[in-house]
Amino acid sequence: MDFSTSVPNTPGIGSSISHNGNKVSSLNYHNDGQHLFVATEDNSKITLIDSIQTGKTKATFSCEREGVSVISATHNDYCVLSAGKKQNSIQYWSLYDNKIVRKFRGHTTNVHDISFCPTEDMFLSSSSDTSGSIRLWNLQQAGCMAKLDLPTDKIGSGGSSGQNTHAVFDASGMVFCAVAEMPKNEGHYINLYDARNYGGGAFSEWKITTQAIQDAMKIHRITNNPLSNDASSSLTINKVEFDSTGDRILCQSKEGVALIIDGYEGTIQRIFEPSKSLSTTSKGTVSCFTPDGKSVLMGNDIGTIDVYDIQSGSVVKQLTVDGEGNGNDKSDVGVTALACNPKYQQIASSSCANTCLWIW
Repeated sequence: MDFSTSVPNTPGIGSSISHNGNKVSSLNYHNDGQHLFVATEDNSKITLIDSIQTGKTKATFSCEREGVSVISATHNDYCVLSAGKKQNSIQYWSLYDNKIVRKFRGHTTNVHDISFCPTEDMFLSSSSDTSGSIRLWNLQQAGCMAKLDLPTDKIGSGGSSGQNTHAVFDASGMVFCAVAEMPKNEGHYINLYDARNYGGGAFSEWKITTQAIQDAMKIHRITNNPLSNDASSSLTINKVEFDSTGDRILCQSKEGVALIIDGYEGTIQRIFEPSKSLSTTSKGTVSCFTPDGKSVLMGNDIGTIDVYDIQSGSVVKQLTVDGEGNGNDKSDVGVTALACNPKYQQIASSSCANTCLWIW
């Protein structure tokens, strides 16, 4: 994606799809780039958007009984995986005939991550189960293929509220990453697994300590350090993503900052924060890699999307959802979800008001 300063390469909003004030909790493109799936948690609905031909809604589907907060495309252009906060199951949903084909049960708390394998009919899920488990599934069977329980000395002290774990496949589908909290707020474990031999354990195990994050924040001149006032606190990771090459891992935190981790050495390459925010700790930030792996998009609570160049660490472009760029306090313009089209020059950003499709 070209974010140079010349006018022909400036992305602008090509279309806007209203969600009637319902907050978008999850966005996911199909791998062919033709469809965008949007989950609005407040009203338990999935919106299917024709992202290329019309830029408009094709259909809307309701899942009141299970709820919808997380959504993932599959290999089929009209089938998705979804999970909500009303049940602890995952739904394999055929939108073509609006039917739930299969339910995947096993988690004891709400599922907050679903990562579909790019090459096989497998997917990973993670939740706040007290065991800190991550599960691997096959679309063709209801029971999970594997349950990765991290050792008790490798999970935090979440108690009955559970553990903060996340898992995601890389673009090749051959490797997946699992992230879990270290005890006593000491940081995070990042483990890499061979998807064909996960039973043998992780082939790489890294520690991203709170002290290492603090040091990196000083090096990269983070102005709103969310850990500065409490030496015993640590970041809460709420999203993990590989870039297209597997060379880097993005760890977005609930506190607003995003870590870029070297995919081979497990070291912190960059730390990014939003350039503007209503909050001194930049809470509510969302981020994602661009398909070429050269940039990170970071949206904040005032509707600005910063485009960070990973190599230089600088902001090369700012996209403003409200079209004014003045930082107005509008509760409906804050960016709640971001995604890049894997095949076309297009960005999707969502708020409580709408989903915007940005085109060049």
